[in-house]
Amino acid sequence: MNSVLVIGSGQRVRRAALPAILARPETWSLAGIRSRKPKQIHSEDAAGDNVGAALDVTALDTLTTTDLTAVHLVYVCVSKGAVPNVLAQLADLLASVRPIERPALLIDTPVLLFKHMFAAKSFDAFPRVFVAEDMSTLPWLDTLRLAQKHVGLTRRLILNQSAFAYHGVALAKTLLGEVTVLTARRRKIASGFERTLRFADGKVCTIIEPRDYAIGSARLECEQGAISLGPQAPGGTWHVSATLAADGTCTGFFAECDGERRFVSTLSAADQALLGPLQSTGPIQMMDAMKRVGFARLLDDIAAQNTAQQHPDESNASGPNVWSLNDGLDDMWIDYLTEKTGRWRQTPLTSAHSGTARGLVGTLMKLAARIKK
Repeated sequence: MNSVLVIGSGQRVRRAALPAILARPETWSLAGIRSRKPKQIHSEDAAGDNVGAALDVTALDTLTTTDLTAVHLVYVCVSKGAVPNVLAQLADLLASVRPIERPALLIDTPVLLFKHMFAAKSFDAFPRVFVAEDMSTLPWLDTLRLAQKHVGLTRRLILNQSAFAYHGVALAKTLLGEVTVLTARRRKIASGFERTLRFADGKVCTIIEPRDYAIGSARLECEQGAISLGPQAPGGTWHVSATLAADGTCTGFFAECDGERRFVSTLSAADQALLGPLQSTGPIQMMDAMKRVGFARLLDDIAAQNTAQQHPDESNASGPNVWSLNDGLDDMWIDYLTEKTGRWRQTPLTSAHSGTARGLVGTLMKLAARIKK
């Protein structure tokens, strides 16, 4: 059994993290919730209605080293401006603790703001850092990947009002199966903005903004056909949809092309309950609910990695899909710099994967913060 301490009490915690943790009682236990002020909150369903008994939230400033070393994982989901101070507080509490006794960290996106890169050194206090980017574990990805095997290598991805900011970068990486972005460009178009990401293996993603899940779609153009998600599917295209029971319960997903249904994947009872009744069969249209299951699957992958580390001879884990710290920082850097300058190119001085770049930006941002004071 793995224990998790939650730091934060906002909507993301109430509607995604807490429901996901409570949906995995066989692998995760909730060790407590900390926030700026003591209060009570509830886990919520996808519609925002309270579920179960009220949960006590304890003041963060009373957190102790003993509290931290008693858990396996700390999940941090606080306001963007508060992240540096919270990380510093956690690092100070762990300073006297042996690395083997320290918990892992799961931090929500965007990990850090660009101006807060000086705080990145606080991540060194944790033996492992995961990023809560649930775009990498969405429940319909099982069906999509089965369909991708059928139509061959994906060459181009179009995310039409179905993604935004750093989440869009992460979703593009996930759907294209490639994490190395070489260049990014953002330009104004009639309907908003268009971003173009070019990857190391030659794949290209176009992201059309603004995001609007109600009408958003995704199209993967592959060697032997195309796959789409969203409200419309042209003839000859495999279209991914949710399988709904009469009461709206989503039992899984499938892909259909010209009346032929294939590539079926099913959901566990726990994940069906997490999704709740759906109003649409479109995975993009129900993205907010999908992220709840995505979060739970992040926890599954972290638990699998814990098992693999503790019992390497007994584990069958194939490796986690959880976003790494560098990938989370990379998503943020690409999004921020492209939005600010219109263009970005991977170099040793511009990539979050470069220790030189991280150190340089951290130093510059620290100096800027001091000057501002």
